[in-house]
Amino acid sequence: RRRRRASGCATSVHAVRWCLPLPFVAADHIVPMVRAAEAVGFDSVAKSDAVFYPEHVSVAYHGSPDGKRYWPPDAPSVEPFVALATMAAVTTRIRLTTNVVKLPIRDPLLVAKSLASIAVLSNNRVSLGVGLSWVPEEFEFLRVEWRNRAARFEEMIAILRLACGGGGP
Repeated sequence: RRRRRASGCATSVHAVRWCLPLPFVAADHIVPMVRAAEAVGFDSVAKSDAVFYPEHVSVAYHGSPDGKRYWPPDAPSVEPFVALATMAAVTTRIRLTTNVVKLPIRDPLLVAKSLASIAVLSNNRVSLGVGLSWVPEEFEFLRVEWRNRAARFEEMIAILRLACGGGGP
């Protein structure tokens, strides 16, 4: 936004935007938390993605100093697209996003269908945050090649742009 000074010169005013992340939240907490976030003025809510948590992971976690996960193996993780659709149904204003969907382990057309469906149900309040995934075991268990995840990611972005941008079949 721009604000005018008394002199007539424009100055930039940067609005602070508040997002409530919901990484490992029990399913029965999601609705009350998103309703409360909307009621107190949060701009958005973000739901993380984990298809499952392997008991043993062969690589260090990049988000902690010691390389260990900071959440327990039995931490709850509601599927992000289901969570966003639920949140859309109980709110009217707050923006909904993923934080982040592990794109290469998913099917691009199913992601596009889920995203487009939530966009329609939420009056276009949804956005998509994506990443590669750091867990080789997720790829192994889902029968997706780990080594080509970056190329798969790039291909999926192109497919999502076509499918969600009106250029799909």
